[in-house]
Amino acid sequence: MRHKMCETMVLTLVLAVGGIAVLFCLPLNQQLFACGAMIIVCTVVFVCLLEMMLLRKMLVKHAEKLLDTLDDMIAEKEEISFSEYHDTLTVKIQDRMKQYHEIMIYTREENQKEKEMIQSMVSDIAHQVRTPAANLKMFAEILGRNNLSEERKKQFFTMMEAQTEKINFLMDAMTKMSRLETGLVSLHQKRQSLLDTLAEAMSEVMPKAMKKGITVTVSCPEETELIHDRRWTVEAVFNLLDNAVKYTDPGGKIKIDVNQGQFYTKINISDTGRGIAAEHLNKIFQRFYREPEAEGEEGIGLGLHLAKEIIELEKGYISVASVVGEGTTFSVYLLNEPDSTVPKRSD
Repeated sequence: MRHKMCETMVLTLVLAVGGIAVLFCLPLNQQLFACGAMIIVCTVVFVCLLEMMLLRKMLVKHAEKLLDTLDDMIAEKEEISFSEYHDTLTVKIQDRMKQYHEIMIYTREENQKEKEMIQSMVSDIAHQVRTPAANLKMFAEILGRNNLSEERKKQFFTMMEAQTEKINFLMDAMTKMSRLETGLVSLHQKRQSLLDTLAEAMSEVMPKAMKKGITVTVSCPEETELIHDRRWTVEAVFNLLDNAVKYTDPGGKIKIDVNQGQFYTKINISDTGRGIAAEHLNKIFQRFYREPEAEGEEGIGLGLHLAKEIIELEKGYISVASVVGEGTTFSVYLLNEPDSTVPKRSD
């Protein structure tokens, strides 16, 4: 419409110039020439004013439609109808509004996901703390009685200490998990020996392994180096080793094998434990998930979840293979060079 108005105004001006040129050609006296020229100029001015009024009316109409669209966006409506325009500038404005609306929807969905995640975490914390807190309250009430022997009091104090340690362990694990899931962890990656990293993780789990008579061996070339954050990698590997020790019977074996490829370094952590049923393999990395068969073992179901979050933060990944009654192998893949371009993996 705007283009048509401009064409009309240009045509009017051309006709006006042509009309004045014709007046010059006609044998008119000065008074008639001035009168004719005045009529032509007034006609041009009138047509221009009319076109400007129509243009203003059109712009107001378009602005009102755009404002209605903005009101719908402010009201966070999911479906917004955009009018079809042929004006180039209006189309550009509408395209920007469409992009902003898509960004708004995406941001709202992400905020909703974060809100649900926080609510889930709070619910999980409350659920996990409830049992030891109730036990502490019960033990405190029992200790308040006067008819308990010193031996019984010591037993209850020992149980209270165990419940307190459980809460401390839970809070520590939850703190690590929340930092990972909310992106508050800063990696300090540098090229360093992988064997030293594995040795540090093994040193933390060896007391439990020795207590159960479990043999832990490692096969890793001394020259193997890759860029990684030692502190968090130790945390991830320790959680996998701790899980292996927990579900391996006394006298069993745990083996760590390292193979460095072109893009990834693969760390296999294999055990001779009870294994994981196929129907549970896709759930074991979920937060607070525990197999029904693991109810008798200590733990709260955060170790594997933390390990997965840490390795993925380092742009690696974890896979698992298991046979019930024979054992489980967790495979950790860490990039040799975090900034390198690698082919997409197929699961």
